[in-house]
Amino acid sequence: MTVELARSNLRNHDEILRLLNELVFVPVVNSDEALKFLANKRLYGQDLGWVDVRLLASARLMPCSLWAMDKALCNAASEMQLEPGIPRPR
Repeated sequence: MTVELARSNLRNHDEILRLLNELVFVPVVNSDEALKFLANKRLYGQDLGWVDVRLLASARLMPCSLWAMDKALCNAASEMQLEPGIPRPR
């Protein structure tokens, strides 16, 4: 994503890239780890996509807050105490 933004004509281009480089990156879980996480946390049937499951699994490894606008993802993050404490989508 940073590379795509670096190619674009953003206002405050250098500042945005600097701020992105300061973000903490979470470990990326592989498919086997995500499947185990899905089963262990019983996330099936909660309207979560595969990317959502992998995001949740990665966020659990840090731990960190997970910011999202998707209601199902926010609900799951809240259940795992990963939500940042900001207003949630309705």
